[in-house]
Amino acid sequence: MTERTIRLPGALQAVIRTVEQTLGGFFPNQTLRMGGGTVLQARWQHRLSSDIDLFCAPLLYRETVHASGASLEQALLGICDDPESTFVDAVATYTMVQGTEVTILPTEPPLGIA
Repeated sequence: MTERTIRLPGALQAVIRTVEQTLGGFFPNQTLRMGGGTVLQARWQHRLSSDIDLFCAPLLYRETVHASGASLEQALLGICDDPESTFVDAVATYTMVQGTEVTILPTEPPLGIA
């Protein structure tokens, strides 16, 4: 597969770094995949994205939430803008960081993408 240059605005890059540092203790390296409009913006600059969608294998997500869900939520509360809207549950994880919505969803990658 040909690698493409990924370009995002500096503010979005800063949020991604903050989120990566926070989630690193809960999800092994390279187990979260960025998707949605943010990837489209980064690869083709054809749109503006104001959120970050992260995807994780369902089994890993379930195991992480079961073993460390409360700790994960506490870690996210340490970086979030709005504690009332931050949550970790079996369906998704959500928070707002520096005005950017961040969602983690358990889903398998599309065929042909590892």
